[in-house]
Amino acid sequence: MNWTWLEIWSKIQLVPAIGAGAVVVLVAIAVSVALFGRLYCTVVCPLGILQWLFRFVFTGCGFRRKPLPRPLAVSPRVLWTIRLGFLALFAASASFGLVAWLAPYGIFGRTALAFFGGVPFPAVLKAVIGVQIAFILLMTFWRSRFWCNTVCPVGTFLGLFSRFAVFRVRIDKAKCVNCNQCVRACQNGCISPDKDKKIDHSRCVTCFGCARSCKKGALTWR
Repeated sequence: MNWTWLEIWSKIQLVPAIGAGAVVVLVAIAVSVALFGRLYCTVVCPLGILQWLFRFVFTGCGFRRKPLPRPLAVSPRVLWTIRLGFLALFAASASFGLVAWLAPYGIFGRTALAFFGGVPFPAVLKAVIGVQIAFILLMTFWRSRFWCNTVCPVGTFLGLFSRFAVFRVRIDKAKCVNCNQCVRACQNGCISPDKDKKIDHSRCVTCFGCARSCKKGALTWR
């Protein structure tokens, strides 16, 4: 199998771009986050796309379990502590050459090569790779994109800035009837279920699931 496409895809990923000093790619990612928030996580990150496809396929087969309102049933402060803790661990892992074990493209690329690329990984290492990707995918049934919004250091890093994006999903309180359809439709558990209906834009990946679910047109992207 020709893996040239995998190499090309790696050029537009955040972590490989940082390692390669690809200024043009980094600027493009920065501009996209400033304008559109974490759209990168939905249309560029292969691990994010894989989780969406996995859930989409198995939802269609009847194995659906709706996500809870939050990735973890803890306060926002505790959630941020966990997320920043993984981000710090990711930064520290650079000193030991372990960045790829938490970087989304590293996880995806290593899995693709180990199971579909014919690369002879040791049996134990291959088993560890399999357990990691299985855990990430199976978590989509419990808390949807739990990995993206609680563990992934790239997601957390981008989330620090996506809160201030120019274009974001917004809720028209005058049209909202508090039916919570958007809460149930959100892949990331970033819409509060109370009457205030606040959106945590640090976790929103601009998938538009909430807007599609709203029958009153209360959610728009502007």
